[in-house]
Amino acid sequence: MGEKVKIPEGIQLLRENIVSKANLFGLPVREKVSWTKGLKLNDGGQTILFTGCGYEFLGAARSMTSAIRKMELVGVERGTRLARAIGKLGFNLPGIYARLSAGKGGGELLRAAVRVLQTLGVEFSYLGEEEPCCGGPLYFLGFQKDFVEKARKTFCLLKKRGVRRMIVIVPSCTYTLKELYPHFVEGFDIEVKSILEVLSERMTPMKLPEPIVAAYHDPCLLSRYLGLREEPRRILEMVENLELREPEWTRKEWSTCCGGGGGFEVVLPKLSSLLAQRRAEELLELKPQVIVTSCPGCLLQLEEGLRRTRAEGVKVVDLVQILEKAQKER
Repeated sequence: MGEKVKIPEGIQLLRENIVSKANLFGLPVREKVSWTKGLKLNDGGQTILFTGCGYEFLGAARSMTSAIRKMELVGVERGTRLARAIGKLGFNLPGIYARLSAGKGGGELLRAAVRVLQTLGVEFSYLGEEEPCCGGPLYFLGFQKDFVEKARKTFCLLKKRGVRRMIVIVPSCTYTLKELYPHFVEGFDIEVKSILEVLSERMTPMKLPEPIVAAYHDPCLLSRYLGLREEPRRILEMVENLELREPEWTRKEWSTCCGGGGGFEVVLPKLSSLLAQRRAEELLELKPQVIVTSCPGCLLQLEEGLRRTRAEGVKVVDLVQILEKAQKER
């Protein structure tokens, strides 16, 4: 008999959340779509905006990763085992943390993305509570059987809704739908584009109200896996009053990883934080006012890196936030 594999408690917690609640944090679907209030988005059409769960639950992610880092004192395995046990009793700790961190989520980032796309004349709809989970984390965590089942169900739902094109915001969702689905889902024929590709194609000159010095951080899935290296730079170069600074070597496909992704934060939180600090220090050498990225995971990690370096006067922002601010000056 082969040796039994021990799966880390944190990884099991993430899997259970995705399988049972269709998101990493096991939160109710109504919380996933709360950011759309007042936007009056069309819920039917051949082109959809696929938001995933990375930005919607940014507040929960901040709270959960913070709690896990603090578990280092008692042991991450013991702490996440307790969280799983409490969850089985009907108490969702990430959900509680998310409510405690109300107002710190990524809803405004998604609203910014919607406003930028609409201003550029991009037509799309949003499935709202019917938006399925792509299941990508299951693949990255090694649960391929669960991933294939989730992917097939997701494809069936998308076809039922008549979806033919997808504009995807989260890099991991983009890679999953664009690169993995064609290999694991027979007959997958939906066109998938990253929001960066769409913005790059539609981009027109914009202007920030005042000069800003920015450093751009390449998310691994965009630069290494999807090859989207020039698109974000092409977008930012069309923003007047923005000075883009980059490291000489650690950029594009050679960019230093932020230390997040693949469940790394919940298995080795201390090492993940150290890697975040290392990347933040590299970017801080450029003397930026803002660090720009295009991934919810990188956003959280770089915030952690800045916290560890005790940097003052520097913020981490998403690329769409820069564009939304610049659009108002056109």
